[in-house]
Amino acid sequence: MTMYTLIIADDESIARKSLELFIRKDFPEIEVVSTAGNGIEMLEQIEKLKPDMAIVDINMPGIDGISAIGLLKSRGIQTHFVINTAYSDFEYVKSALKMKVDGYLLKPGVHEESVSTIRQICDNISREKNESRKSLQMHTFFRAVSPMLENEILLSICSGVPAEKEFQSYCDVNDIRFHGGSMMTLMNSGDAKTNKKEIRTIINETLQNVCDHMLLLLENTVTLFVLLPEKMDPKQSGVWAVDVAELIAESLYRGNGIRYRIGLGDFYELFGSMPGSYRQSLDAIKGDSIQAGATSTAEHDNSANIHYYVQYAIRYIDTHYQEDISLDMVAAKIGISPFYLSRLIKQIKGIAFVEYLTDVRIRKAKEIALETELPIAEIAFKCGYSNISYFYKVFKKATGETIGEYRKSH
Repeated sequence: MTMYTLIIADDESIARKSLELFIRKDFPEIEVVSTAGNGIEMLEQIEKLKPDMAIVDINMPGIDGISAIGLLKSRGIQTHFVINTAYSDFEYVKSALKMKVDGYLLKPGVHEESVSTIRQICDNISREKNESRKSLQMHTFFRAVSPMLENEILLSICSGVPAEKEFQSYCDVNDIRFHGGSMMTLMNSGDAKTNKKEIRTIINETLQNVCDHMLLLLENTVTLFVLLPEKMDPKQSGVWAVDVAELIAESLYRGNGIRYRIGLGDFYELFGSMPGSYRQSLDAIKGDSIQAGATSTAEHDNSANIHYYVQYAIRYIDTHYQEDISLDMVAAKIGISPFYLSRLIKQIKGIAFVEYLTDVRIRKAKEIALETELPIAEIAFKCGYSNISYFYKVFKKATGETIGEYRKSH
């Protein structure tokens, strides 16, 4: 038998006693855990004991029953409320119904009707408890299989076919509101043997209060999917991802003495775009990557930040060259000054921002010129140039030929 708890609130002691005797006689499964003689006592007792239900008189000193119920509901109290009222309080009854109370008892009332009202509420509470119990069991089950689900989701990302439904189920069970994330690939820099359980523990403990994440452990490689915290501005995702990568690298180095190189993929707001972020993290491992123990090389940024800034800028140019982009725009996306970004690109790549952008655009223009019969105006547009004359001059300067001459000679 399901047991229930009840609080009775009424300013008349005889009414409280009468209701308590009624409950004990007809509902042995209901325990009256407390009574209250006014609205203030009612608030205190219900917030403290959180009973399954409460029978509340409308007219009580201090704070009336309707106002008390409204206040408790606004605080998220899940108690089921039954108002105890006289026929003359019909306007109050209408207010209570608007507040979606669970029922009402009339003074004086018909015994059978009162029993029916309380019985119906007990049935509703029993149903809710069963559903809550099933939900908890299901939640516990999903928690148990969560590592396997993580592996399935990450393997789907690595294979290029992201498991959308499984990821949504994972988010639902773990109360995650996904609004973007990045992929990271961690690679053991040496030949030292790694303990997968130890690595999982270190990463989980490191990110426990930082962000939601998933990880897939292979022999010398760790694939990590970090989810941007709900309250964080996506515009700060780049710098945030670098900070997370650095934290992981340092934690692993301090935890087991092994240095891991970490490749970062771009941040994407859609889960379906994560395979792209994963491929970028693999590319980053081959080039500039984050590693524990790096020393500062410019201003107040360490080498991990510096490489990420340059990596982000280069990748952005490679994928957005056809748009009207500028040094100022890319620097703003990263969150650093244009002057600083320009100096970093020159320092790391040995070429200025504008020079690299031009190289990419001209390289693409060459491809289009040879692979299509498009006129110069369309080629210019596809390569990010709105001014045809300017594109003509830039192409001629870079190749020594016009588009027509280039097509003939190649």
